[in-house]
Amino acid sequence: MDIKYRLYPHPVLWDKSDDYQKSSFNCSITIERDVKQFILNVEFGLDNEILENLIINKQAEYVLHIESPATSYRILKNTGQNNMKVVLKDEHLMGRVSLCPFIIAKEDFEHYTNNDFNKDYDGAAFNIQKGTVLAIGSQFDFKVDKEKEDLSQIPSIFTIYKKETTDEMGMEVELYSHKIRIGLNITDYERYNVIARNMPDVVNSFIILPALIYAFEQIRCDFDDFQEYRWFQSVEKIFKKYSITFNDELLNSKTSLELAQKVMGLPITKALKRINQIDDIDGEE
Repeated sequence: MDIKYRLYPHPVLWDKSDDYQKSSFNCSITIERDVKQFILNVEFGLDNEILENLIINKQAEYVLHIESPATSYRILKNTGQNNMKVVLKDEHLMGRVSLCPFIIAKEDFEHYTNNDFNKDYDGAAFNIQKGTVLAIGSQFDFKVDKEKEDLSQIPSIFTIYKKETTDEMGMEVELYSHKIRIGLNITDYERYNVIARNMPDVVNSFIILPALIYAFEQIRCDFDDFQEYRWFQSVEKIFKKYSITFNDELLNSKTSLELAQKVMGLPITKALKRINQIDDIDGEE
């Protein structure tokens, strides 16, 4: 969505019209790049007492319309506060993303008038319907370039192999090679193969995630010990793409669990969502 000039049947606070005098509405947006997501810090600025009172009385609200035309993704975020934080997932965005701020009526109300209306509206009052645009801020755009190496490919730095034993044993993790090697006994390996084909997100949460946590713990003990391996370089590159320096300082400021979940894009959430989808399907049968 792009904000374009149009005529409204009622006064709208907007820098492209003279419907209001001595009033203003603007929006400041700063964007933080994080792993697999963008964080929008939004500040609304409104200088009009009557519109402010409508928001305080929950008759109107601030709205940010977000749209990524290339992915057909669009969403409205609303608040009664003059600031909000919005998290946007990488998977929803590509190319130009437009951010359009508005003030929108939350309910119907009659006889709307404003002390700062243009003199042309002296004595006029308007019946406002829910969803009516009352104010428009300046549009803000930013661009999302997709990386060739997406973070969803993090499992590619692992290899899961079968240990020739049927003895009950926990998985083994080996870090001293170019891929992180995860060993499973024959029974677990066969079960893993079945699940991996149908529910890779589940495998990521209970095999890949703990192995990555273990890797971060070992790096924490000796950062220089693993730098020659390609899996280490891949992890380092992933953080670098998101303007995060992978070093001792990062390891000391975050737990290994936090780092592993961040790199993998909340794998437990994805796994639970996948399992719930299966339960929903089973429940319908």
